[in-house]
Amino acid sequence: MRLFYSYAHEDEELRNELERAGLDIRDIDLVVFPGRTYRNMRERLSDYFQFVHGHAPKIELCDHHEAHAASAYYTSGRAEALVFTADFSGDGRAATMWWG
Repeated sequence: MRLFYSYAHEDEELRNELERAGLDIRDIDLVVFPGRTYRNMRERLSDYFQFVHGHAPKIELCDHHEAHAASAYYTSGRAEALVFTADFSGDGRAATMWWG
């Protein structure tokens, strides 16, 4: 299951999506967040989940551009692909290339 929600109402949106799917926060095995270069991000996310939802799933951090590339690759339906990402910034870079 892939969740999309607005940061403006993240707590409510996450609860709504979990409820719609018939899931509880304890059913989530892993949260992957593009915040590898941010200080204390894993602890901050864990504290957020624990405080707001009463449970903190396992949290893994990835590179900002890696998250974009993975999203493009895994939804492409291709066995192999060259993925180029470009935006203003993200983890200190503006563009990356990935092979998967």
